[in-house]
Amino acid sequence: YEKEWRYIGETAANNEYIMPVKPKCVYLGTMITEENENSIKEITNKLGVDCKKMQIKPYSFELEEKD
Repeated sequence: YEKEWRYIGETAANNEYIMPVKPKCVYLGTMITEENENSIKEITNKLGVDCKKMQIKPYSFELEEKD
């Protein structure tokens, strides 16, 4: 129902991940650590991929993009 893809794959000799396709956007969960968030944002910036952090909608159990 979330229409998401998860990719688990091998790394290259220099420990970089090899992606068979370029994602349009990476959505970060509400409980991500600051360290992981910064690492992912650095990678997505280098690759030119959108990166959005999610937040819980007020008075709901739904998620929405954080401004």
